[in-house]
Amino acid sequence: MQDICYCFTDSQGSYYRNAVASIISVFEHASQPVTAHVISDETLTESNKKDFTNVAERYGHTILFYSLKQEIDPAIRENVSKLFGVGSLYGLFIPELIPEDKVLTLDCDVLATLVVGELFRIPLDEACLAAVLDGADDERIHNDICANGMDPAYYVNSGVLLMNTKLMREKFPQFKQAVLSMVSEKKMMFPDQHAINSFFPFRRWLEGTTANDGESDAKIVSIFLEGHEAASTPASGTGEPTQGTILVLPAKFNYRLSFIENSYQPLYAYEGKLVHFTGDKPWKALYPGALLYWKYYCRYFPAADAFAVIEKQKLHELTPMFHYMVRERSARRLFNRCYQISKQGVFETILDRIFPARRKKKRLNNDLDEFL
Repeated sequence: MQDICYCFTDSQGSYYRNAVASIISVFEHASQPVTAHVISDETLTESNKKDFTNVAERYGHTILFYSLKQEIDPAIRENVSKLFGVGSLYGLFIPELIPEDKVLTLDCDVLATLVVGELFRIPLDEACLAAVLDGADDERIHNDICANGMDPAYYVNSGVLLMNTKLMREKFPQFKQAVLSMVSEKKMMFPDQHAINSFFPFRRWLEGTTANDGESDAKIVSIFLEGHEAASTPASGTGEPTQGTILVLPAKFNYRLSFIENSYQPLYAYEGKLVHFTGDKPWKALYPGALLYWKYYCRYFPAADAFAVIEKQKLHELTPMFHYMVRERSARRLFNRCYQISKQGVFETILDRIFPARRKKKRLNNDLDEFL
């Protein structure tokens, strides 16, 4: 049995649909029985729960619900961004709510195009969590991570977490309370994610992966991130420091997709991944990669519902810009220059402009490569 978990709150009454679409993607790629655990609160209605159970019955898997009422202190709630909601902290309750040895937690904006059993076969050993490095290439996020005493180079994203719940119950029974304490102290851009990165200061890499490119032949390594307060906090009843370890996974297990990142690709390019819609959510912005979300959404919900959401995105407001680019030759040339610079650099692009024969030779070589 493989256990996955979704944690969210749904004040608008429609966010749960994203979790349903994600669960469908997991079920369609499951090679073994899957139990989906849904941790929410009173905002998830009985009527909406019925959609989850209908999907589970259709695919022959299991859904279990957990309701958390007034479990998060009001002072902590104030430090959680409205962008994420207090539901982002519900994952802290997983080790005590779900009595399994391993649990895969997924954000509601993650879709599976691989067999999740791949993750469950990864040996965690002494690692409490397994996750993918975040990248943190946005300057604002980068600065926020540094301001909270963490190194962006080793910062992991919490959208996909494989939790070694058995080990966490045994060695880190104070995990939930310690993280909630961190969140209560000050407002952070990503409160649960920051706290998890701080609480588990060790990083370990699988054989054959590194922090930089994920493709080297490095042996399993373990790095301790200096400067983390959690590392000097004694574990409850043990007197030993909480030097928890996170196993760093290859990027395919948390493949970032947004309007400006990996979005203009055919759908088959997203196969074999856990696709995470970071930034621009597909139900708020329409771009080629967003079709992957609607593909699974319409497996259960009527297509008419999907179009009702898409129509609110006001796509007609973007139409004049695309018409201008198609109609005006100068705009097309500018767009082409920008593309060339991004692909091969400024120096190469300048040389191509100066020496037309060089550019022609490149074009012939590209045509030959495509033919072969």
